[in-house]
Amino acid sequence: MNWYGPAGIGTGRGIEGFRHWHQIPFLRAIDLHQVGDAKGALEAYNKVYEAGLDHPALLFNRAVMLHYAGHTDDSLRELNEIAGDPEYAIAGQLLQGQIFLERGNAMRAAQ
Repeated sequence: MNWYGPAGIGTGRGIEGFRHWHQIPFLRAIDLHQVGDAKGALEAYNKVYEAGLDHPALLFNRAVMLHYAGHTDDSLRELNEIAGDPEYAIAGQLLQGQIFLERGNAMRAAQ
């Protein structure tokens, strides 16, 4: 049996494979994210991504943690991946603006 998780994301590993490779690491990443452990959250988000989950929610959360960890170029690249997604475009643009403002580029931040 294939398990289809949030947004129809499927895995051929069955329900136990879904839990092991996607659900548990993603929930761990969210917990780490919420307590501000950028390094730990990034490691957990990356594990989920490498297992094949590339949902915009994951990409956005990785972008946020990359920003917190000081990897703003990587964060901007991640945000560009989800720029066209209607659910994450505004939040992504706000984070991009914040990054450019932090870099002293108010004109770019305002775009």
